[in-house]
Amino acid sequence: MERKDEVFVLVLCNVRGDFRKAFSKINKAAEKVKNLEVFVVGEFFSDRFPITSQLVDAVSNEGNKLQCPINVLMSSKEVASVGENKEQIGDNIHISTGLNWLKTASGVGVVFWTEEVNRDNDNEMSTVLNDALTRLAASKCDLLLTTSFPMGVYNFTGDPLDSKHFSSLNVSKLAKAVCPRYHFCPNPLAKYHQRHPYRNDNVLAMKKTNHTRFITLSNVGSSQKWAYFFGIDLNKLEVADIQTECPYTVALLKGTDSNSGGYNTSLSSDQTNASFRWSSSNDDSFNDNSSGNGPQSKRRRSNLNNQIERECWFCLKTDACEKHLIVYINDNSTFYVALAKGAIHPDHVLIVPVDHHKSAAMLPEDLELDLEMLKTQVFKFYEAQGKDCVIYERSYTQVHFVLQIVPVRRAVSKNLLTAFHSHVNKINGINLESIRPPSTLKMLWEKNEKCNYFHVEFPSGDEFFIPLRISTFPINFGRQFLCDPEVLNCPRAADWRSCVLSKAEEEENRNSIKDAFSKFLAEYTASDI
Repeated sequence: MERKDEVFVLVLCNVRGDFRKAFSKINKAAEKVKNLEVFVVGEFFSDRFPITSQLVDAVSNEGNKLQCPINVLMSSKEVASVGENKEQIGDNIHISTGLNWLKTASGVGVVFWTEEVNRDNDNEMSTVLNDALTRLAASKCDLLLTTSFPMGVYNFTGDPLDSKHFSSLNVSKLAKAVCPRYHFCPNPLAKYHQRHPYRNDNVLAMKKTNHTRFITLSNVGSSQKWAYFFGIDLNKLEVADIQTECPYTVALLKGTDSNSGGYNTSLSSDQTNASFRWSSSNDDSFNDNSSGNGPQSKRRRSNLNNQIERECWFCLKTDACEKHLIVYINDNSTFYVALAKGAIHPDHVLIVPVDHHKSAAMLPEDLELDLEMLKTQVFKFYEAQGKDCVIYERSYTQVHFVLQIVPVRRAVSKNLLTAFHSHVNKINGINLESIRPPSTLKMLWEKNEKCNYFHVEFPSGDEFFIPLRISTFPINFGRQFLCDPEVLNCPRAADWRSCVLSKAEEEENRNSIKDAFSKFLAEYTASDI
């Protein structure tokens, strides 16, 4: 969504009758920024005293002193008590209610749900949601504002609030469908907490810009000084270095996850196709053993597979694949070598399976042999140039894995393990496992319940496996330790986006490696390798 001017957003939760403090905070913010959009979600009036006409008039008078209009997202119960004018209190307080979408004059897209959603009204609210879901899923959503708490939002991070006792699966469905940049809701425990951002993007396209920040706020005037407001500059939203998978997994939404609390969470096939357009590692749509065997389930799986083939960066038959980066395809046409996009240096290459395989740990035995042969060829190629190779794989949410091969000068090869362990020790809560024969990558993966993982092999023969069960494991960890001053000494290259070259430069690098690699393979027989 394009915006001509800078847009600042202020969100407050649960005013609960403390209008002077809330309005004072809004006015202070309005004095500091030119273009301020204000949203208030949760309880606006207090349940300690009735909503009388005198109270509404008093709020109207105070509201007229505000330096900017505000949008109050009010429950139908509160709206019914306001009086004849259900859309506005005074000149500055604009009321919205129900489940809907609005676009502000500044171009901010907001999806809101003002009703309390709980176990008692689950069926009724499910009907309301199902009627609106397809429409809302097609709306641009900068902010999602809900009165109720989403169930399962702390999947992949740990739940600091034990939220399953007061959360709603219907809110989770809504959040999954609209993919907001921010999701705000009041905290039933009157605390503030901000979850690590989670990804909404199509991981096949490897974009990391579309992620959601979930923030739950305390009540205005919290006695424990918890934050009850949050300000955002929508023009300066940075891409988060640490992101988790989407917490709203298929298992949760189908009611088979323990966090679903016994809710019936099934959706119609049309809503599934419209709403759940991004995959996650827990999405059983990619599992051949998926329990859906009916015509609709097979058709949905077929549609997903077709989407994967159209969008995958690494499938040779797709338009998305940048074929000008390809260096070599092995004799069995099962793997290829390609120049890395945003390479750390010109010798940085990838080994990629021709067909879809989610991780190296999931390869069938015949492909494991092909992979080992190609790895050895690449290692020997760089060895002849006086370089050692580090190979690593980050198996997370992708459905087409790649192995990163980064050559380093032999003079600094001795520093690799020190740099690796130094960076590992900066991350709390991870379990580093060494792979020693007869153990293999596949054995450790199965031992760790087939989890996501980071796997690295060093030229010294050391090999490590890290189960990715925490949200704080850096996305660019492999690049970070390799770019350490003790190894490649290029900290800027830890982010691949800072290393992207023009197509002409990429082709030049590819041709250089391709010619040298072809010459190397011609001079050595398979037995020599």
